[in-house]
Amino acid sequence: RLDEIHLDARALLFALALSLVTGILFGTLPAWRASAADPQLALRVSSRATEGRRGLLTRELLVGFESGLSAVLLVVAGLLIGSFVRLLNVDKGFNADRLIAVEINLPRNGYGESSQRESYYRQLVAKMQALPGVNTAAIVSKLPLQGEDWVDVMQREGEHRPMVELPMTNMRFCSPDYFRAMGIAFVAGQSFTEADRKRNLAVISELAARRVWPGENPIGKKFSRGDPDEPPFEVAGVVRDVRTGLAQQPVVTAYVPYWYRNRFSMNAVLRTSADPRMLAPAVRSTVWSIDPDAVVDEIRTMQNVVSSSVDQRRFQVMLIAGFAASALLLSSIGIYGVVSWSVVRRRNEIGVRMALGATSGNVRRMVMAQGLRPVLAGLAVGIAVALASGRVLSSLLFGVSPRDPWTIGGVVLVLAAVAALACYIPARRTTLADPLEALRYE
Repeated sequence: RLDEIHLDARALLFALALSLVTGILFGTLPAWRASAADPQLALRVSSRATEGRRGLLTRELLVGFESGLSAVLLVVAGLLIGSFVRLLNVDKGFNADRLIAVEINLPRNGYGESSQRESYYRQLVAKMQALPGVNTAAIVSKLPLQGEDWVDVMQREGEHRPMVELPMTNMRFCSPDYFRAMGIAFVAGQSFTEADRKRNLAVISELAARRVWPGENPIGKKFSRGDPDEPPFEVAGVVRDVRTGLAQQPVVTAYVPYWYRNRFSMNAVLRTSADPRMLAPAVRSTVWSIDPDAVVDEIRTMQNVVSSSVDQRRFQVMLIAGFAASALLLSSIGIYGVVSWSVVRRRNEIGVRMALGATSGNVRRMVMAQGLRPVLAGLAVGIAVALASGRVLSSLLFGVSPRDPWTIGGVVLVLAAVAALACYIPARRTTLADPLEALRYE
């Protein structure tokens, strides 16, 4: 729903109010401290070679908090990105390359009888198969990755268990070439054909074979939907499991010929030899050539179907990654600002050290060590918080442990490297100055 988001007066007023509140809130503390300071003590502090411990501690706490928050967000972002990549690469059970899907809705008038709908779909498949560039065309009641549909029971022949104990099955109604069009591999047996209209054949998934006929060859076996008045289906083939969602495990599935049960709404799938998007106009013309009142709701490539099935997760990844990148940027700016300010405050001290024989390397290491100390402390706390929140993250992850060492190690390296660079720049700049200039600073 990103298209519904836009800038308006409310958004601008909210941003303005938040900015003002933030400025007042974080400006009040230093202003109050400055007004409450003893003038004589302040003069003595400014004349010393080192800055006040209280001010240094406050800045270190702020840097540590920034670093810890950055670590938490970076760990969460890293885990979500890793999870998202694994999700996209999971075995879907079909081949989405060069495949186009078309949702077709028939009008209620003229298609009240199942035979009328069957005749339309038979003509549609034949005409789509004849289109230039189409290798295989087929229809199916529900596309993969679109959730479960028509859930029923699967009762093997001779089964006497109560209905509540039978495995639940997702029924898919499709044409014979559906498996070839989708690139769904057969494990055993074969598909039904148009010549099998008088036989009650069906194709089942691997999971269905394991659940209903464990340790047996299901080819030639029969099952029903639990209705004693309905003729049973004979298993003609077994195909690989296909996911109803990338993050969901495969479910028990049975594929039944479309002439057994067809709907007003079906999906056509076409395997092409070139870019499937180029076929969209021809597909629409083919649908309307049979019936101009048929509605073409949507034409998508299966790559788009795969992509849209993870839209919610993609949005989560983008949102958290944006927050993490912003936190990392603000943290690096904060570290740089604090270290630069500390170097300026300690200019006299650094001049004394260098005048007494300290080398540039000694001074740089000292400044960097003191600058990195709160960063490493905040990083440790942030990683601990991220590890402790593992249970909350588990529900958002796929194929990644909330304590993934590669992600946590990468966050530590990135944050430490950014902090080291933010500390090194002011440390190097101060060692390039003339010690005598530093001694005359105050």
